[in-house]
Amino acid sequence: MVSFSILAGRLNVLANVCRKPLEQIFTQFAALEAADDGSGDVKYHLGTYIERLNRVTNKNIRLAVVANPSHLEAVDPVVQGKTRAEQFYRGDNEGKKVMSILLHGDAAFCGQGVVFETFHLSELPDYTTHGTIHIVANNQIGFTTDPRYSRSSPYCTGE
Repeated sequence: MVSFSILAGRLNVLANVCRKPLEQIFTQFAALEAADDGSGDVKYHLGTYIERLNRVTNKNIRLAVVANPSHLEAVDPVVQGKTRAEQFYRGDNEGKKVMSILLHGDAAFCGQGVVFETFHLSELPDYTTHGTIHIVANNQIGFTTDPRYSRSSPYCTGE
């Protein structure tokens, strides 16, 4: 089982990695489906769950993309908690069956304290997921911030 938080390239991952049908994605954008009782947040923040065949092991792998709010990094501890819960219920005490991947955008990564706070949960015994893959897309794109005014170092992860 792999739990994802995806901030940059979300539609690409939903369509090409998780194989969410394009018709389903486009229908969500066109508002052709029945209205839900959700928050009305942007459509591309929705998640998905799918099982895919791993052709190397010939076993299914479960992929879950967790829905996120517009405050993008707020989903990080949710993904970590989901991963930890899956590990607990599967008896995965070493993190060998369930893992999490967090894909960060550079503007949100350095601008939201929840990233730092989530890092510091990583080695606490009741919160550890035994490792998380963090990918930072340093694409210099912040929705509301010009890159020249977003940070004083060239990289959002430090100097």
